[in-house]
Amino acid sequence: MQPTTATVKRNGTEIQVNAEELVPGDIIRVRLGEKVPADCRIISCDDLQVNTSQLTGESAPVICTIKCTNRNFLESTNIIFYSSLVVQGTGEAIVVNTGDSTILGQVGKMTRNTSGSEITGLHREINRFVLFVIAAALLSIIVLWITWTAWLNIKQNGYITFNGNIVNSIGMVVCFIPEGLPAAVTLVLTIVAKRMYKQKVMVKSLATVETFNSVSIVATDKTGTLTINQMTITALLWGTQGEYMIPIHTNNEPNATLNDEQHIIDRKRPSLTAENIPTAMKDLILGACLCNNVVKQSSLINGNGIDNPSLESNTNDTSLEKNEIVGDAADVALYHFCNDKCSVDIEQVKKTNPRINILPFNSKNKFMITANILEQTSTSIDNDATVLITLKGAPDFILSRCSTYKQDSSDEILPITEEFRSSIQQRQETLGKCGYRVIGMIQQKMKKSQYNSLIETYKTSKKQHQQKQSELISNEPDLNGLPGDNYCFI
Repeated sequence: MQPTTATVKRNGTEIQVNAEELVPGDIIRVRLGEKVPADCRIISCDDLQVNTSQLTGESAPVICTIKCTNRNFLESTNIIFYSSLVVQGTGEAIVVNTGDSTILGQVGKMTRNTSGSEITGLHREINRFVLFVIAAALLSIIVLWITWTAWLNIKQNGYITFNGNIVNSIGMVVCFIPEGLPAAVTLVLTIVAKRMYKQKVMVKSLATVETFNSVSIVATDKTGTLTINQMTITALLWGTQGEYMIPIHTNNEPNATLNDEQHIIDRKRPSLTAENIPTAMKDLILGACLCNNVVKQSSLINGNGIDNPSLESNTNDTSLEKNEIVGDAADVALYHFCNDKCSVDIEQVKKTNPRINILPFNSKNKFMITANILEQTSTSIDNDATVLITLKGAPDFILSRCSTYKQDSSDEILPITEEFRSSIQQRQETLGKCGYRVIGMIQQKMKKSQYNSLIETYKTSKKQHQQKQSELISNEPDLNGLPGDNYCFI
């Protein structure tokens, strides 16, 4: 949770220092995958987004700016807080607070100083039971002494002496003390907590277990904080009929591969081997690999299971290397799908299909575009090489920029009709009602010379109209008019 190192600019050069050595006034640089080492004010940023769920409970990333957007600095987007994770972009910031002076440090102080004297429902029930036991014990002792004074001491004089009756009273008090109550309550709560843990509910305090007895419905909007905050690809859809469902396995079961038997919603396939995978699905998997900006970071884990990026590999023989995938939630989900479910080496795919251009996703465009030289073609300097342009984003936006689709049965390229468009929109609405997040993808192939002409046209138009790249590519009328395949995947 706590960052260990930071990139700080001192005397005009950038150096790596321990996070504890930062002081207010330092200028630091933050990048994708790093955690913010202190409370800072942003002075420059390039599409910078941070995840502050550790502090605010909101799973949606915060889009950072260099301007103050709120008089309350806690709400201003030009302030980034200690332990926030950079999920996109880069930026420079001035350190404002460090250590316990940070917002997270102050929250930690408040948590540590909170007294444990809060009375829960379980405490009240136990106190009520103890009061009942005390009342029963006192009543029994009173009855004992009345009986001894009014009858036994008169009718059976000497049978029980005064001192003997005191001993009997003490014995009754001892018998009424519920000595096994603490152990019994703790044991029962522990058993219940273990059952809840199997349902993926982590119990912080045993006293709160009893409170769940009165809970029937839990409603919350903090799903990204209460859960592991990880998206998972559950289905691939192409055309109007093609569907490929991803099986859900437990932790003890192996990951599925494309050779496993899968069940399709509309129909069934006997198996999905490399030979009979639909071409449209192969293109979709290739697009998921190439139109992806995740970063694989390696860190060392010592023998105690504690992350320590500052350790060198030769300092501890028990250290293991851990690969951490960092990036946008959708990109991470696509990465795990291609790598785990499809057994695709994404890094190798990216090397054999080198990227020559990219327009990253940001809050304004709501889409991402990449251009790659295909593996089976010539080198990137050859104008005869084939360039694959992949666009990924919201289905409505994607569908409005697509003119043709590939038929599943014959791999024939057909024009998009209103009937096809309505069918796709209906499928999207059905998935949305079921709680799915739908991401659309389209592709177009063209020669390198045609791609260069398109880029030159864009640069010329940009100089003339002072438009951003996203606005030009989104509205370029000749994009679909260039020869090549233009598919629509939903």
